[in-house]
Amino acid sequence: MKKINIRRSLIIMLLVTIIILSLGFVIITTKYHNQASKKIVYNVEFTKVKKISSSRGSLKEPKGQIDITKNSKELNMDFDLYSPKDEMQYEITIKNAGTMSVEIIDLLMSPDYISDSKNLIYPIKMTLTDIEGKVLEPGEDTILKLKITYDDEKVIQEKPIKAKLGIIASSH
Repeated sequence: MKKINIRRSLIIMLLVTIIILSLGFVIITTKYHNQASKKIVYNVEFTKVKKISSSRGSLKEPKGQIDITKNSKELNMDFDLYSPKDEMQYEITIKNAGTMSVEIIDLLMSPDYISDSKNLIYPIKMTLTDIEGKVLEPGEDTILKLKITYDDEKVIQEKPIKAKLGIIASSH
């Protein structure tokens, strides 16, 4: 009788162990398949452009147009400033629409009006807020501020400006 009870106990313990191991295997396999089916997507994009303010230095209001192009990867900018003290400010939203963290390395303007060493747009100055090194988690966004100013009162001439702005980012 004792031998039969010990055998039954061992068999029951072995069966319980096998059931527990099977359940653990099923759970781990399911988690693995869920992870493997997730797509890793890298996608940093411009999502919104909002004009914050505009001030004029004379009778004519400065004009500006910013369009999001190239699958939301680039901004086409077109501005007309007419006299000293003309100024426009914009808020530009950059979003991480991917599934991985990204770090903003730089913003690339073409032509490079931010460090305008050749005075291509003098007396106009363009400034961007510094978001270099900013890490965006999936679904997170950040605001970039752009300011265009007619800065010199000695030079009075209409100044049309065309530029493109893009984002340089890397996975983090």
